[in-house]
Amino acid sequence: MRRTPLLFALTILLALAPAGARAASKIKPPGDGKPFTAYLVKVSGTTLMVSISSGNAGAEVLVPTDDQTVFTLEGEPAKLADLKPPMALRIVQEEGLTKTVDAKAAKGRK
Repeated sequence: MRRTPLLFALTILLALAPAGARAASKIKPPGDGKPFTAYLVKVSGTTLMVSISSGNAGAEVLVPTDDQTVFTLEGEPAKLADLKPPMALRIVQEEGLTKTVDAKAAKGRK
């Protein structure tokens, strides 16, 4: 009986965890240098939360960026701060590092 409050608290914490956070940890984007497309869900620090638009359609994954990541917006040089949801992204990762992020305005997506 003494474990009941602890189990109840853990159940509540798991239920309140964002669904995106749980899904983001299960699916990994391709990382072999092949580009993949996604829609930007949000930017948190230097990490992008994206919704993959092919293969695992609708799956949200976390894409880390760093100071070596090259950003473009509509083909022009850009910064991470220029990215806004729900932009369409073309992302290339190699060996666990995000090499390029090419963003375009999302047409017809809200």
